[in-house]
Amino acid sequence: MSAAAGALVVLLSACGSPQVAPTPTPVPRAPTPIPATFRVEMGPVEKTIQFSARVQPRNSASLYFENDGRVLNVAFKEGDTVKAGDVLAELDVTDLRNEVEQRLVELRTAESVLSNTVQGFTRTLTLAKIDVEQAQLRVQVAQQQADGAAIRLAQNDLDRNARRIAGITASIKKARDEFNQAGADNAARELEDAQIERERLQAVYDRAVSDQKVRQLEVQMLQKDLQRAQLNLQNVQGNVDPSLLSNVERARIAYEGAVKKLSRGELVSPIDGIIAQQSVRAGSTVRALDPVITVAKPGELHLVGTLTPSQMASIDIAQKVTCYFDNDPNTAHTGFVREFPKPLPGATSEQAYIQLDEKIELEVSRLARCFTTLGKRDNVMWLPPAAVRNFQGRRFVVLQGADGRQQRMDVEVGLESDSRIEIKGGVNVGDVVVAP
Repeated sequence: MSAAAGALVVLLSACGSPQVAPTPTPVPRAPTPIPATFRVEMGPVEKTIQFSARVQPRNSASLYFENDGRVLNVAFKEGDTVKAGDVLAELDVTDLRNEVEQRLVELRTAESVLSNTVQGFTRTLTLAKIDVEQAQLRVQVAQQQADGAAIRLAQNDLDRNARRIAGITASIKKARDEFNQAGADNAARELEDAQIERERLQAVYDRAVSDQKVRQLEVQMLQKDLQRAQLNLQNVQGNVDPSLLSNVERARIAYEGAVKKLSRGELVSPIDGIIAQQSVRAGSTVRALDPVITVAKPGELHLVGTLTPSQMASIDIAQKVTCYFDNDPNTAHTGFVREFPKPLPGATSEQAYIQLDEKIELEVSRLARCFTTLGKRDNVMWLPPAAVRNFQGRRFVVLQGADGRQQRMDVEVGLESDSRIEIKGGVNVGDVVVAP
């Protein structure tokens, strides 16, 4: 058979045979996950917390901006020496300057409108304000004069005189008991002088009391004068459209507020010292009240821990701690919590001053990891936290029996740590617990 004939036979055979669909490949089922299980064991349960600490000088000041913003300039770096009054860093206050100028224009406009409207009352209003200020000053002066200092001095003189008379009287008695007539006579003359002096001091005291009453009456009269001046000022102001005055007052408050915000754009060192810590640089963004620079006076150093509010609530003064410094992470240094300083405004963390048991050489800004034990139980039943379930305050576990059946069982828990929970009852050692 020729090659052409063979090809034709093959082609005719293909055309005449039915097409058979391929058998689909079966998709295997996903294996059913086997839940993790835990076994109730005996052993220790220890609850600890960890926090970081930094070596800082005892005399220091943490500085923060009172406005959010972008840092324009940082004048110093860590370790630099600064003087009180030095500007350490400043924010980009371009927008604040523009706001101050705008508020000033608004204030001047409101004042101009008020002045043009009440031009006839300007002088009267000013004089009324001056009268109030003068009356306030007179009251302050009178109150200072009526502070009772003269009475206290006179009373002190009377008390000293009384002690002198008591001493002389005792001397007379002693001289007579010792049959020392000459001594008794001399003491009697001294007693007579002291009694005459007492009459004079009593008169001075009485005069001081009288003067005090007069000054108190003067204070009351001057307070009445102040009330009259204030009523007169209110009467003068009442003759003016209240909205004009309120416009000026609102504009003045807005202007002063803008000026105050502008002044808060600088961090100024309150003390002579060194930059002990600095977490800000030019171009960085800061949040209001977040400490960014710590200025410290050279001298004694101490260890300052930083804790979350929940950690702070768990420890107390004299709490034992163990710290590992970053330059010697394998050496443990024991100590205790010495003091909790007042937290900074707006701070999201709190501080604890750590007193080490042994004296070691500390370095400024040296970091340490600190641990403190809140509780420890030895040889108790325990399970990992993942094994104990919690529903609406009910603590329970799911036990798996030898036959594979599962059973819920309420448990009583004790001390809880991050890795172990003490089990006081409800299960037995060796029970198998199914994880959620």
